[in-house]
Amino acid sequence: MYLIDGGRRASVSRRVPPHGLTALRGLRPYLDRLVVGAPRSILDVDRALLEDLADILVTDDGLTHGPLVASLGEQVAGYDQVLLTGSRWFGPVADLGPVLDRMRNVAIWSLLPKGSGHPFEPGFRLTLDPDWYVMPGALAASAELARWRSGNEELELRASALGEARYAFAPAAYPSADPALMNLPQLIDDGLPFVPLASFTVDPLVADRLAVVPADGFERLTSTGIDMAELWRGLLDLAPLRVLSTNLGLTHVLGSRPAPLTTLTTAVLLHLYYDELTDDLMDRVDLLPGDVDVIVTTTDEARRASIESRLAARARQYTHEVRIVASNRGRDVSAFLVGCADVLADESYDLVVKLHGKRSMQDDVNASAWFRRHLLDNLLPSAGAAAELYDWFASDPQLGIVVPPVIHMYYPTMGHAWLGNRDLAEGLADRLGLTVPFDEHTPVAPFGSMFVARRESLAPWLSLGLTWDDFPDGSGYVDGTLAHAVERMFCYVAAGTGRYTGTVLGSKTGGIEYGFLEYKLQAVGAHLPAYAIDQLAYLDGRPRSWRSVVARWMPRVAARLRPLYLALRRLRPTPP
Repeated sequence: MYLIDGGRRASVSRRVPPHGLTALRGLRPYLDRLVVGAPRSILDVDRALLEDLADILVTDDGLTHGPLVASLGEQVAGYDQVLLTGSRWFGPVADLGPVLDRMRNVAIWSLLPKGSGHPFEPGFRLTLDPDWYVMPGALAASAELARWRSGNEELELRASALGEARYAFAPAAYPSADPALMNLPQLIDDGLPFVPLASFTVDPLVADRLAVVPADGFERLTSTGIDMAELWRGLLDLAPLRVLSTNLGLTHVLGSRPAPLTTLTTAVLLHLYYDELTDDLMDRVDLLPGDVDVIVTTTDEARRASIESRLAARARQYTHEVRIVASNRGRDVSAFLVGCADVLADESYDLVVKLHGKRSMQDDVNASAWFRRHLLDNLLPSAGAAAELYDWFASDPQLGIVVPPVIHMYYPTMGHAWLGNRDLAEGLADRLGLTVPFDEHTPVAPFGSMFVARRESLAPWLSLGLTWDDFPDGSGYVDGTLAHAVERMFCYVAAGTGRYTGTVLGSKTGGIEYGFLEYKLQAVGAHLPAYAIDQLAYLDGRPRSWRSVVARWMPRVAARLRPLYLALRRLRPTPP
């Protein structure tokens, strides 16, 4: 009985995850009968693939294993063993035969134990895993499990019903309380044929509390020869990007190792409203390796002439074009998606580098200067760093986009960075057919709209057919409008193509930002319980101010009210 997860977005049709089809093909030779359950929203092409593999295909929303067992009727009682599993496992990455042979005479078993609670909590225990669970056919057909078969009751793992239960990989053989979470590399070395996705999607606060590094298990899994495209597609469809970025160590400090010459071709898309910033940004372009073309967008003939003059005077010359955009509505974002749509569709380019003359005139002068420094000194701090960045793209075809880290000095982004843009982003996701989940509080995004991306990871934007009129004019360039929503979605659109997001730090700027981040965390933590997971539980249990309630549940309203709040705060009497 193989159950395909329905995903996080019921509003769009979704593909059956490719790793699920691989798992079914790996299981099929060992099964006398295969029943597959899938959501109604699967595409016809996937329905045909499943019908070829399965003896029975059941499609419905909210399926559980019970109704799949019921689809066999009374004949299920005639099977020695009934396996309940699904698409929350990767594999096979080792031979399943020896595992089935040694468990052949065991009535009830799971591949691995599943933790109930967390190892640092009172009452933690290991139980059978309902996502890989084997029982006798007679038990599956019994009157005791009738409500479970009807889909009205979860499978209750009671000792009275199950008798003695065992695990194919006994927890006593591993030096931790929860082997699937804490000893995955050893399990893979011992021949674990299927690997639980949950090992990589665990709450990072839990991993932090246990000093578990899921990236270690991920690295060991990649060494098995697993199809990395399938692996990433399965993870990206299940877990928010920030969870994966944290657990799998997708942040790199650039400039720490030499890199080979690149064969990757690049289109630099550079928007310059402030033509006097031409040389500052072209200094960064000069750091890029390989074949580079430069396409500059600007707003009028005077600026175009100034930019051309500055480009002509530079030592390094490029094949370039300076375009006058039809409108400055949407600024650098519309210039990128509308004014340079033809470049994004040009298959002769491997990578696209998006830069622009950012000044953030609405912000304090120090904040504006720091924001620009944060973006450029993390993304392209040196020629060596750029070469290393390109080598990352060359060596891993599943890397889709690389962004600077979240800016957190001056800007109150940590935990609040959706601001008033979440609803609009959800609507765009539906239009794009995205099935990947969003992060709840702070999206993984190129805040400031500068990044390096594989061209294919940007291609879905072209399907929207955006025009200049879709963007607000200059007076409407605020949160809750298209440009700001798009900025927060670049990484999720890349994820929709099966490609992950990398984050890069320049060694100097990253060191500065890490120091401030550590200081802020210890300053706040001094007033809270010791561990981050306990701090969150403590804060969730406290009464909230009206402002924090609005910010959490109505971010768009909070963004609109922020100027009023700041004005009211300035009216408070100054303490003596």
